[in-house]
Amino acid sequence: MRGLLDFIGRACICAIFFLQAFDHIFHWHQSEEAVIAIFCRWHTNLVHMSWLQHFFAQLIDAASFLLGLTVALEVIGALLLFFGIKRRVGAFLLLIVALPTAVVYHPFWFFEGVQHSVHLLMFLKDLAIVGGLLHLCVCRPFRAEYS
Repeated sequence: MRGLLDFIGRACICAIFFLQAFDHIFHWHQSEEAVIAIFCRWHTNLVHMSWLQHFFAQLIDAASFLLGLTVALEVIGALLLFFGIKRRVGAFLLLIVALPTAVVYHPFWFFEGVQHSVHLLMFLKDLAIVGGLLHLCVCRPFRAEYS
């Protein structure tokens, strides 16, 4: 029973990464435009921090590469974790995607009102995923014990 629950838990975590990766692949142009828009929003909101503004200007130019890297990390990490092969490595690869996604995609501190609440909620959900992935990175995989 414990092994089944372990698998279901890993499958639930992997589902969002599989779906996100396939959505990016099948809607590449729209995904790339969304990434550029997010980097532009950061660039615009960081008027008083020129070094960060320059950093996000560089990211705008690298949007296609970063999107491809994200898709690769999502697919490889989710496959490793889903099948329980090198699950710690898989969880770490997904962590590399999930943590920056939480910060970059949901900067609730830039918004007010309803948008602030929505981005805060999405940020906290992503943070919960990060917590689950950290747990998978440090915990030993379940092994069935036979007497």
